[in-house]
Amino acid sequence: MKSRIYILMLPLVALFATGCEKEEISYYDSTHNGVRFDNRNISYSGSFTTSREEGYFRSESFIQNMDAEYMDVDMELVVTGYPVSYDRTVGYRIDTATTAPDGSYEILASMIPANESKGYIRVRIQNLEELQEKDYSLVLTLTDGGDLPPSSKLVADARGTLTWSAQIPFPTVSNYVRTYNLLILGMSSGVSTSTQVLSSNAMMAIVNALDWDDWDDQEIHGSSYNRDGYPYLPKYSLIYTNNQYLAYQAKLAEWLDDYEVKHGERLLHNGGAKAGDPITVRKGATTDKY
Repeated sequence: MKSRIYILMLPLVALFATGCEKEEISYYDSTHNGVRFDNRNISYSGSFTTSREEGYFRSESFIQNMDAEYMDVDMELVVTGYPVSYDRTVGYRIDTATTAPDGSYEILASMIPANESKGYIRVRIQNLEELQEKDYSLVLTLTDGGDLPPSSKLVADARGTLTWSAQIPFPTVSNYVRTYNLLILGMSSGVSTSTQVLSSNAMMAIVNALDWDDWDDQEIHGSSYNRDGYPYLPKYSLIYTNNQYLAYQAKLAEWLDDYEVKHGERLLHNGGAKAGDPITVRKGATTDKY
């Protein structure tokens, strides 16, 4: 009787073993590997914060190292899939929105290093004299053609923007970008996190009009200071509370009027979507438009 039971159970044991082997073999399909920009905000100190709808954005400035001939900057990439034991290339194209002229930058590498799930497009930006008065932008879109295709059809995942100048560095964290947009007219809402109308002339006006260059100082601003080290703008929540931004808007408008009287012309945006247009202060928070 025992021998019969053993014989009847043997096919079930074999079937169970076969099922386990199939599960172990079918673990991942490498054809789904892909790459996208790491489109989280990069703070002034290089740490990451919240998502950005417009895609990857990074801003650099030579203001703290004016004697540097160039700077190498990595535009960060993220892999969808597993690391492999060899370097992988990433395809890209230069978007027509790029304002940086030939000779102002050089793309050194576009890759995912071996055994890594993150990579970079490494760009060497030149410290040209023109950066004293304007900012340059390099806009890249990920494409097929490398070892890894784009992993998403979303424009924001495949689009990366690098800006640089020799002036006050732009904010890259949404909390500071909103502060800028609450003061400078450009987008349809003052609470927008869009970076389309950032310009170094407008940043210069804000910093000079409001004396904002010490928001990284805990002794001055207490618990409200910027822990990431960005000194030029406070957090959006600080000036939005109790409509404090209205007083700042008025003070900035007065400074721009005084500038026009002194120089005989209005201060213009020197970069971004409104380059060449007069810098205009927003009135209120959400109703103004282009």
